[in-house]
Amino acid sequence: MENESSSPQKEESAPLMDEKLKESINTLTHQLYHFQEAIILFVQYPKELVILYTQLFLVSYSFGMVLSVLCAYFTDVWGTSDIESGIIIGIYGLMTGIASLVTGSFPYRFGVKTSITIGGIIFSAGLTLIAISEWFLVSVVSVYTLTAIGNSISVPMTIFAISLYTPEKSRIIANSLVVITFCVTFIFIGIGISLFWEIFNDNADYAYGAMFLSAAFTALLSAGLIHFVGPPKYSQETEHQEGKKLNIMDVFKTKTFMRYFVFLILLTILLGAFNTFPISLGKYMTREFGDDVNWGSIFTIQSIVTIVSIVALSFFLFMISSYTLIIFGCLISALSFYFFTLPPSYSMCVFFAIFYGVGCSLFQPRLYDYILKVAPLGQEVVYFSFLVLPNNVSLLFAGILSGVLLEEYCPEDGDEKECWKMWMIICAIAVPTALILVFTRSCIEEPQVEKKKAFESDDDKAT
Repeated sequence: MENESSSPQKEESAPLMDEKLKESINTLTHQLYHFQEAIILFVQYPKELVILYTQLFLVSYSFGMVLSVLCAYFTDVWGTSDIESGIIIGIYGLMTGIASLVTGSFPYRFGVKTSITIGGIIFSAGLTLIAISEWFLVSVVSVYTLTAIGNSISVPMTIFAISLYTPEKSRIIANSLVVITFCVTFIFIGIGISLFWEIFNDNADYAYGAMFLSAAFTALLSAGLIHFVGPPKYSQETEHQEGKKLNIMDVFKTKTFMRYFVFLILLTILLGAFNTFPISLGKYMTREFGDDVNWGSIFTIQSIVTIVSIVALSFFLFMISSYTLIIFGCLISALSFYFFTLPPSYSMCVFFAIFYGVGCSLFQPRLYDYILKVAPLGQEVVYFSFLVLPNNVSLLFAGILSGVLLEEYCPEDGDEKECWKMWMIICAIAVPTALILVFTRSCIEEPQVEKKKAFESDDDKAT
């Protein structure tokens, strides 16, 4: 009897399973079509995109070199303590964030190309002064002024310029390539740091000078390269508004911006924890494993893993929302710091780099996707400029935190080091903050609505 009663149930469930299978196949086919379409649309303007991604590589090298060696530079060359070096790089990030509030309106006044040129020249001048300076005060002032201002313009404006040459359907691919470019840059930075130390036989003054001069050269080169790019092809609202002023206060008053601002606050805390990795890694590994350790290779491994993960997961990005991927990526990156709490070894650092790289591959490209989806049409560059705030203001938090934790738990002198406690504290900051993004999603995530133009013509206003 039981067999007879169960057979009709099996017969009824079979068609349901077939329908679900067909639905899954149709969904995958649909996503594959969008993926192929996005690639086809993306390569419509190869010349402009090749130039822009090359320029992004150049300016990212400048920014990445500063981030990677600035803290160690002040300690090795000028003899500052860990805490003092951390405060210096923290104030640098804060000054960059403050500068971005002003420079965010540059495209409306001068245009995107001119803004990028101005940023590259200022950035290059600041880095050159650091490289050749023989006075501590000159180096510090250059970091806080020219270098901070140039950084606030060059990186966000270049990323925004890329969006002007990619249709909306291809933005996921374009932004993934932005992060891949960053990762390739850090591979070269890791190789460059090792190469400069080898060339100058561990002479700190000459080695750091060469690093900063190489960064100054790439920043200057990026300033001229932008002028080989033709007129924008998409999202030309900004270009049409050149010479007109944008009322920033009107942007601040919108609910969209308020949600975005709360998101940026949480992102600032997360990036503050994450940025302790590039700031502290060199000192941490040197103090744990000795002066001969190749800590630049960890940057290289992490960058390679991020690139491979982005390419491997690119198809699935069309099936999951940007906010969801940001959450998963932040959680994986935050949890990866637990590897540093294990008994110290080079393999432990490699495992960290692998997991951290996977997390970065999920959340970093999606930040740019998220901005382009939530920003009103014509205000994208303002939203992009505010993304500089968490990226750079977090350096204030990361710099001070790194300095305090290194001096307390992983000092240069002393037999009893407890470096694992430093990373445990960083985990205790990063993991709960990532979980807040999960539990407050309904309040933070912008509803999916059709984007409206931030600017209206006089005729539109009249009607």
